[in-house]
Amino acid sequence: VPGDTTPTTHGSDHPHDPGPTVPGDTTPTTHGATHPHDGPNVQLAQLPADIQAQITAATNWAMQYDTTAKATAGGFPQITAYFPGLAAHYANLSRVLDQEAGFDPSVVDILLFNGTDQNATLVGINYIVYSEGAPPAGFPGDYDVWHLHPALCLSGGIVVGEVEQGQTCPAGQTTFPFTDFWLLHVWSIPGWEAPEGIFAHANSRV
Repeated sequence: VPGDTTPTTHGSDHPHDPGPTVPGDTTPTTHGATHPHDGPNVQLAQLPADIQAQITAATNWAMQYDTTAKATAGGFPQITAYFPGLAAHYANLSRVLDQEAGFDPSVVDILLFNGTDQNATLVGINYIVYSEGAPPAGFPGDYDVWHLHPALCLSGGIVVGEVEQGQTCPAGQTTFPFTDFWLLHVWSIPGWEAPEGIFAHANSRV
């Protein structure tokens, strides 16, 4: 979501990734420590074998929806505008809004694309998990950093930005509370790996 200045940390004290981010994001996100928005800059091959296997399986499944047209036909309608660095999000809505679903690495909640026309290309996957007060356990270890967007701004049913919790979106937009829904981007699609790391919030190549 546009304008991210989130002071998020993950076990170390290095600055937030300078790449393009979501407008207006000032979410204070943490994953068990006080640290920058992204976790360690690691790529798939540097992760433990069990995490590699889980991500590879999910990625291979997602690649059947390599265009937005296939995603929409397959039950993943568009839910956000395209944001540089963050892509356009196409979601399994019933899964995303299920507060009991929990984290399942084999189930992809969101498909990420480099645009919104029907031939836009799949560039990543995204998990969304409802978890009150703290991020879900996620993948083993401290590699992944989950983030929040507590209040989304909708126009025509599409997310076009966000505001801080307790604030309202600009006139003409609908404020949609999204508190305690945690997100994790995974830049695992071959050819679209994020220089900032596989779990980076933003991918400067997108």
